[in-house]
Amino acid sequence: MKNYPPRVLTQTWITLASSNQLENEEASRKAMNNIIEVFGNIEVAEMYLDTFERDKYPKSA
Repeated sequence: MKNYPPRVLTQTWITLASSNQLENEEASRKAMNNIIEVFGNIEVAEMYLDTFERDKYPKSA
């Protein structure tokens, strides 16, 4: 099984990648690059976060 980053980091990447604010443009681009490198796309990253909501005791945090 692949080791994924902590959920708070993943949530931060998703938040930044979804931002449309010009002052966050570089951070948004870097966050999206990280998501693509680790998860392949933002949908998989969101599914990863969903596992924390479904599973009472997830295997990583």
